[in-house]
Amino acid sequence: MEVTNNQKREIKMENTANKIEDFLTVRTAAKEFPFSESAIRHMIFLNKEGFKDKVVIKIGKKILLKRKEIISFLYDNSLGGNHA
Repeated sequence: MEVTNNQKREIKMENTANKIEDFLTVRTAAKEFPFSESAIRHMIFLNKEGFKDKVVIKIGKKILLKRKEIISFLYDNSLGGNHA
C-alpha cells in the first residue's frame, strides 16, 4: 500500500494541528489564570519578557493566546525560576 503526498500532508497536519481548546481569548485567559484582562493586554502591549512573541496569535483584530505557552511563560518567569 503506497501513501500519496496528500495523505502524508494530512497525517502531518493531524499531528501538528492545534485544537480550538488550546487557544484562549484575553477574557477567557483572565478567568483561567491569575491576571486581569487589563494586565494581560498590558503584557501584550509592552511585550513584557517576550510575552507577545511567545503567547499571542493575532488574526485580524482578534487576539488569541496559546494556553500551553501561557503556562510555560509563567514557569519560565516565576521568581527564582524553580519549577520542580
